[in-house]
Amino acid sequence: MPQSALASSSGVEKDALLNSEHGHGRPTGSALALVEMIALPTFAGQRGIDADRKSVHYRSIRNDDGTLRGKLRELAHQRRWCGYRRLQILLRKEGVMINWKKPQRLYREEGLAATQP
Repeated sequence: MPQSALASSSGVEKDALLNSEHGHGRPTGSALALVEMIALPTFAGQRGIDADRKSVHYRSIRNDDGTLRGKLRELAHQRRWCGYRRLQILLRKEGVMINWKKPQRLYREEGLAATQP
């Protein structure tokens, strides 16, 4: 069954899906997934969610941070009792000057955690 036929046969209105809020004024994840499954044309889909085309087609230009992740992981395994704040100080001593938010984010994304000695 084609996806457009699915949308018309299910009787589900796209606007009703996108306006189904989950307490925070945003559509629920299942509503967004169903709208993507219906596969509306790009322009119609943008109209339904009131999003700018540049926002919909945005591609991040953030660096990979692979070497920094490696250094952070290595320091965390050497000093298991240190948290991200202490690891940032150790990185600064090695000459890596970064904001405190980046090691915090990488520490969390890598699943690292300080353990009691």
